[in-house]
Amino acid sequence: MLPPSHAAPATFRVRYPATLVTVPIDDTGPQSLDLAQPKIVDDGPVQISASPATGDSLLANDDNVRAAMIPAADVTPDDCADALRATPGPGSPLPLRTDRTYCLMTASPAEPQTLVRLNVEEPQQPGEITLRLKAWDAMP
Repeated sequence: MLPPSHAAPATFRVRYPATLVTVPIDDTGPQSLDLAQPKIVDDGPVQISASPATGDSLLANDDNVRAAMIPAADVTPDDCADALRATPGPGSPLPLRTDRTYCLMTASPAEPQTLVRLNVEEPQQPGEITLRLKAWDAMP
């Protein structure tokens, strides 16, 4: 169960429409995503990188973002909220796959909560991954 600061809101208002973001995943290290706007930033709460062992793309989140994975390609904000409630807490980096949906919820007490649905697009180019992000403001 999520602590009160991570409780599921009653409704969702679109913050930004589905937007494609191409992320380089080469030897330069993890790339950070800004969840308030769909873009790469110098220091964001979500990092996209390649596994040193396998080269697979990974998603890692800091303590200010909750993350959950759903084994379906298209889900609703309510599905994401349910998955986030069922996620016990910070975990290991999640492998990024095209047949999954990744749900992210900001947890900063200074800002309104943002729910982001992240999907991996096909086809992939060597050294990069294309993500589709759509976000909602969580309305109490």
